[in-house]
Amino acid sequence: MNRKQMRGFAELEFIAKAENIVLVGKTGVGKTGLACGLLLKALENGYRCSSSARRIYSMRCMRRWRIVPRGNF
Repeated sequence: MNRKQMRGFAELEFIAKAENIVLVGKTGVGKTGLACGLLLKALENGYRCSSSARRIYSMRCMRRWRIVPRGNF
């Protein structure tokens, strides 16, 4: 994925077009971080998400960014 593609995803046009994004790659390349960033951007722009997406966001993203201590989940 190049910077132009990442910027395109950040504009969230894929949501309006009802398109999916599939992130595939080796461990540690940033798939979860990118997914969390897109979810956060979508939430900030008034989109809603499923409860399972919120749960994944809470457990993975917030822990990764040290917002919530490990013991709270």
